[in-house]
Amino acid sequence: MRKLAAFLSELKRRRVFRVAVVYAGVTFIIFQVADFAFPALHVPDWFSGAVVVLLALGFLVAVGLAWAFDITEKGVVRTAAKGPERTKAPRRVLIGNKTLAIVAAVAVVVAVWSWWGRPAASVPGKSIAVLPFANLSDSKEDEYFSDGITEDIMAHLAKISDLTVIGRTSVMQYKGTTKRLRDIGEELGVATLLEGSVRRAGGKVRIVSQLIDASTEKHLWAETYDRDLTDIFAIQSDVAQRIAVALKATLTLEEKQRVEDRHTDNPKAYDYYLRGNEYLNRWNLDWLEMAPQKAIQLYEKAIQLDSQFALAYARMSIAHGLVYENWSWSEGRIKMARDAAEAAIMLAPDLPESHLAMGQYYFQRWEYGDALEAFFKALQYQPSHSDVLQAIAEVYFRQGNYERAREYFIKAYEIDPRFPTLAYNLGNVAARQGNVADAERFFDYAISLAPNLHRPYAGKADLYLAWEGDIDKARQVMKDAEKEIGPLALVAHMVSTGGHHLRVFGDEYQKKLDRLSLKSFGSDSVSFFSYYFAKGWYYQQKNQAARAQALYDSARVLLEERVRREPEGSFLVDSITHWFLAWVYAGLGRREEAEKEAEVLMQVFRRSNDYYQLLRSAQTYAMLGNRDAAFRQLALLASEARAMIITVDPIWDPIRDDPRFAALLK
Repeated sequence: MRKLAAFLSELKRRRVFRVAVVYAGVTFIIFQVADFAFPALHVPDWFSGAVVVLLALGFLVAVGLAWAFDITEKGVVRTAAKGPERTKAPRRVLIGNKTLAIVAAVAVVVAVWSWWGRPAASVPGKSIAVLPFANLSDSKEDEYFSDGITEDIMAHLAKISDLTVIGRTSVMQYKGTTKRLRDIGEELGVATLLEGSVRRAGGKVRIVSQLIDASTEKHLWAETYDRDLTDIFAIQSDVAQRIAVALKATLTLEEKQRVEDRHTDNPKAYDYYLRGNEYLNRWNLDWLEMAPQKAIQLYEKAIQLDSQFALAYARMSIAHGLVYENWSWSEGRIKMARDAAEAAIMLAPDLPESHLAMGQYYFQRWEYGDALEAFFKALQYQPSHSDVLQAIAEVYFRQGNYERAREYFIKAYEIDPRFPTLAYNLGNVAARQGNVADAERFFDYAISLAPNLHRPYAGKADLYLAWEGDIDKARQVMKDAEKEIGPLALVAHMVSTGGHHLRVFGDEYQKKLDRLSLKSFGSDSVSFFSYYFAKGWYYQQKNQAARAQALYDSARVLLEERVRREPEGSFLVDSITHWFLAWVYAGLGRREEAEKEAEVLMQVFRRSNDYYQLLRSAQTYAMLGNRDAAFRQLALLASEARAMIITVDPIWDPIRDDPRFAALLK
């Protein structure tokens, strides 16, 4: 006992107990942080194990160093050996040492056990991700065909409400991956994976499918189909039903009928449809210019071969809507979108894509009640349709109902957890709600998924500008974006999103802006207006009035021509065109016309509850120096959508010295 007492006394003298307790506390904190952060970042389990091992080794190192060294006023020195004389430790000190030892040991054990031994994140047993089928055809151009088969099998499975099916965008990221299936399952949060291959030759197709347990990588079911191309839908239906049986999923009679639906009996029409999907999907992923127009041409060819092809009508309607939003703005174009959606509903009233297309039409017309009705009808036929869930969330977001928007974005995110747009949208919702930490986390996750996309960087920069007024932090975000996107492309994106970053950052990007021309924006005429205004604003701030006026006037000519050609009532004419007209008139000093356009924006706001219109109207009045009108609108904006007010934007300079400005934004 004397030797033990002496040893414990020496441990205390060398502060080993103190180091052990501190290390245990730090370990516990690390585990708590990891328990929250790792699932959100989709960190694989092997990394969690590595953390435990490293912390355990670190404990031994820390204790060893505590024994050998001490921290004094002279710095870190080797602990001197105790002299031959020894003071007998009182019994109460011995008890204290034992207590410290027990506390340290228990703390470490509890921390490690609570984390290492915690149950794995709940994974639904009836969950599946359909990995991209490999293209084994002789032609590499058949990639669209194998991708289309993947997407259609996924769509068939998603019709079964008892299954959780991961969305297309998340799974397509694993195309050609060499990752282990176990890791993929962990990242997507599913119990099973379906993988396979497609080989097409002449009028024949071979599809190999195998269902795999994601945790053990054991095969649960496999089948090889050698069929005529005309049997392609029968194959997809059989795969879906066989998987339902393997996973013991309930398949209702109505769901069975929908799974067995044959969208077309014409293989050539189906081929055109898949080619159209390829272009539409490319637009959804990277906004490939002109992709929707190309998709429309291919869908039209499919419909010419099979006039009963409802799914082709539905997709064509969505493509027309994209053209309307981004290029055309014409009543003729939006009517094409409606006609195609109505045809899809008439041909297949229980097809979720038909009602999704009609809902998108209403959304683009700002008829939100009708849009929600159509979207919820689509959900009746396919409750786990991530596109529909996202569309519902976007309606609520546009209306300023951020809690409901978050609810439906989360539902879509659970189905499509690696879709960067969903992470970005969740960041926007969190920002509007003033939850800076959550917003930052979602923006960072979106950036990690798609580092070449501009919007997540812009959202994160706006977060710092709006809530913290921190220009330096926002500037650093944009510097990070510049490394991934490229300097000229980044400035073009800044222009396309309204130019407020260019105004905030001052001269920093001016040389790059000067290197841009209208050709930099392709056929995106919205960016033409923003380009002229951004350059005009810059020269106005530099007191180069003649150059500024010329640029503003160039924008005015384009905008007024747009208004003359398009009938009132087209929502994009009402919003974007009148927004830039208001600002251009203000820049030209045409006060009466600017205020008229600002009132148009207010009418759009009252009809749509879209706070962007309120913001732009308030900014117009600020540019004109009409303080009372600006503050009337800012008061409403600050109470409902505070995150939209970037106080450091120089556009507010004409009213910044008004006491109401500081008071409003406290």
